[in-house]
Amino acid sequence: FAFEIKAAEKGLQAYHVWLVGEEKDANESNNSGQFYVQMVESGDQVLILGSGPHPDLGAIASALRAADGYDVVVKTLNDYPFDLSKYQLVILHGIPSRDERSKRLLANPQMKNKAIWYILNTSTDFDFLAEQDIPWEISKPKGAYEYADARYNSNFSNFLLPLNWATQTSHFPPLYVPFSNFQRLRKSDVMLWQSIRGFETDKPLQLFWSKGKRKFGLLTGEGLWKWRFYDFKIHSN
Repeated sequence: FAFEIKAAEKGLQAYHVWLVGEEKDANESNNSGQFYVQMVESGDQVLILGSGPHPDLGAIASALRAADGYDVVVKTLNDYPFDLSKYQLVILHGIPSRDERSKRLLANPQMKNKAIWYILNTSTDFDFLAEQDIPWEISKPKGAYEYADARYNSNFSNFLLPLNWATQTSHFPPLYVPFSNFQRLRKSDVMLWQSIRGFETDKPLQLFWSKGKRKFGLLTGEGLWKWRFYDFKIHSN
């Protein structure tokens, strides 16, 4: 049989289905199941823009393209300037950087109403990053970086995640993060904390915040391509 569900809002939605028989079932444990559906607006266009070539760019693009409805474009600063008006979400990998084109990009009026996901890497200009009104103060690493594992924040409730996602993330390969001090400046929603050499820290790894209707995210390290390889190894897809 088939049924239709009205999509009330965008994002990852969880559904639980129960099958009820006419007679008493001796084994009711297999009569229910949970599944997830990613609700997107048809034609949502995403720009993944890197400070330079990086394996993370392709990994993110592959993950998004696997979700129906996303039109994904990958570029680097070498391609700038170009028209930004058609993109709803811009993923900035290593931007802002010390490249003057990144400053022109972020000053572009077409970026004014975009949702932005910042991803830090060794090209990030931390002085310029501080000018982007990030809700955490991040000190300059002075060339020092380290590896951090992901620790899921059990209090995170911005959107639904698969039931086993918290366990999975703890086994993902570590990301390469700046050896920086982090100080919270105002409210943000931390999804992942950094765990370094087995020690839990109060340094965020992935966080989200809003300014009016605009949505922002910040990943404080690079190496998502390793997560994609790990996921393929475990699930073969």
